[in-house]
Amino acid sequence: MYIEYNNKKYYFNNTQSISELLKKGDFLDLPLNKWKELLIMKQGSVSEIVLNEVLVSKIKHYDKSKNVNSFNYNNNSYWLDKNTRLSLVNLVNSTEEPVSLFLE
Repeated sequence: MYIEYNNKKYYFNNTQSISELLKKGDFLDLPLNKWKELLIMKQGSVSEIVLNEVLVSKIKHYDKSKNVNSFNYNNNSYWLDKNTRLSLVNLVNSTEEPVSLFLE
């Protein structure tokens, strides 16, 4: 069985659980309407509980992506993890002095 999206086929079978599919990054890139289609093919219906699980997994996946955690400075792209970003914010907020940041 497969779902097609953007000229790409996402293969799955009936033995795979929804939890297994949620661990695959490429499946998390599918929009919710394709997940609904997948769930109907796999289970015959769409459960709000399962769809909620899909949505939470998609949000967590996106939150770790470069779309959220990257920024551009002097035409270069940089990525900082959440702890580094929070530390940087705390540093900037804790002083009246200018803060210099060196990025490599």
